[in-house]
Amino acid sequence: MSELDESEREELIRLRQEVATLQTSNDALVLSVHHLSGEVLKRRNPHSLIPSSSSLMVPAKRSKQTDSSPNMFRYSQKSASFSQKKESLEKEDIGLPNEIMLHLFKYLSRSDLDKCSGVCRRWKKIIDVHHASLARRRIRLFKIIETSPNVVMFSAATSTQNIKYHFNLNGDNQSPDVIHRVAKMLKYSKIRRLVLCGFQLTEVMVHDLVTIFKKADVLIHRLEMIGVSLRNLTADTFQKFIGEHIIADQYFLDGICDSDDEHFGSRLFERTGIKKAEDVTIYDVSSINDEDVLLDVGDDVLLDFIFGKYTDATDRATVYLDNPAISSAFVYNALVRFAQEPDLKHAIVHSEIAHCRDQIVHNNRSTKFEYDVEVQAEYSSYNPKTNSVLEAKVSKATDDDFVHVTLTIAAL
Repeated sequence: MSELDESEREELIRLRQEVATLQTSNDALVLSVHHLSGEVLKRRNPHSLIPSSSSLMVPAKRSKQTDSSPNMFRYSQKSASFSQKKESLEKEDIGLPNEIMLHLFKYLSRSDLDKCSGVCRRWKKIIDVHHASLARRRIRLFKIIETSPNVVMFSAATSTQNIKYHFNLNGDNQSPDVIHRVAKMLKYSKIRRLVLCGFQLTEVMVHDLVTIFKKADVLIHRLEMIGVSLRNLTADTFQKFIGEHIIADQYFLDGICDSDDEHFGSRLFERTGIKKAEDVTIYDVSSINDEDVLLDVGDDVLLDFIFGKYTDATDRATVYLDNPAISSAFVYNALVRFAQEPDLKHAIVHSEIAHCRDQIVHNNRSTKFEYDVEVQAEYSSYNPKTNSVLEAKVSKATDDDFVHVTLTIAAL
């Protein structure tokens, strides 16, 4: 073997030092795990390890008393017993530093963390204070659906179980702690899909749901509202509910009924959750009279939303809007504005707008005509600052006068 040069020797020494450091850390972790296991076993069956003098006492037969001195004696006994128990717990809790315990807790599932929270007060405090950096309970589907008139069911499905609670919307025969139980069920969880389906959303219901989600400190990946009635819900409450109180990565709203144009006005697209979402779909919104509701947004508001004027989110992927109140110059305005945008890091990559009025695209140095056939026309615009292009397609329906607009941002 050829002799190592100076740089290779230095690298070999560095690697040996790193291996030694890792070995030391590994030994410390193994020792910590053994200590942690011993602590758990000790607390699961403390009486078998540390006999208590109180456990050997034989209770005396109770008899009638004519004064209050025996009560005082029993109170003193309880007080002394509580003090001894507290002192015993404090003595038993002398163990690994909080930093080491936190490091170990990061390797545990939420189910195991729940068990550890019951071991002692110090462990519970560490887990509660640092819950954001620890594992969350994974809930695949949390659905709220109407099972009978004025009764909805809360159902949470995890990888191992399916928990259900029923909630009475009019308050009759309502369990007083149902909100507490649902919040406990969801505590420190991450919900992949939150589905609200087929019931009438009210101010009281919104208040209860917000209370549950705040108490449980949940994270929500996708909110789906399907066939939900907004008859008894103000526009402001609705917008705050889905755009401020529930911050989701994705929003899917389909078949919303008993609505009006204020529920889906321009202020909705200025809400924190909607602005930051990676995907927003609003489809088939109807009024109390079962008529189509226009999404009350203008060209400027929608373009601000698409190009990310009021958000710092960088992973916004798609938006799909059905029946928005945009003008016939929307595509032209989008092409012209795109060419002038200084930064597109916060823009939505793919936008689809259905059931809008026919589009008129004027000749402009910022716009380029690609083709125009019977079913579709395409235009494009180039942004020199970001070296990207906006592809705008206008598809023509054969059965009505509406068109379908698709805007796609592509890097060159």
